[in-house]
Amino acid sequence: MFKRFYFLTILLIIFTACQTQVKKVELTPEIGRKDAERPNRVFIAVMDFKILSSEAAVQGFSKDIPQSLIRAFLNGKYIKPVEREELEKAAAELQLSLSDLADESKALEIGKLIGAKYIMLGSMAKVGANVKINCRIIETETSEIIYTDSVRGSIDLIFDLEDELAHKIENHFTE
Repeated sequence: MFKRFYFLTILLIIFTACQTQVKKVELTPEIGRKDAERPNRVFIAVMDFKILSSEAAVQGFSKDIPQSLIRAFLNGKYIKPVEREELEKAAAELQLSLSDLADESKALEIGKLIGAKYIMLGSMAKVGANVKINCRIIETETSEIIYTDSVRGSIDLIFDLEDELAHKIENHFTE
């Protein structure tokens, strides 16, 4: 009796394993296109910013500036940032690290793969107590720079500068 139960259990496990389908996870080229509330939104992949300073205290801004811009865009009306998770998936598929995405050609490749219409690259420079944040937005299909801007001010006002830059970018897409 026990042998028969054991045999049926093994048979059931084998049968179940044969029926299991492997689901391939694919990156969708139409990320977020179902934004019914705001159908005219522009999809932008925001990459980490280059920090043009050797000071350790400002290195964290390479991720903070993009995150602040993403937050502002989510609160706005016209720009829909691509999820960071999608960037990570695409980078992994292309066997790149996220730090590789500061390179324009690799960032464009990622942007195309995830279906973003634009990518945003940027940098921050610090001299004394002053900072300058630069950004440029590039169309993924044509590699054309469609927008560039910068803000500058005291490092003490860095968060206000991030908000100012986000506002300028949002205004560009409303014109």
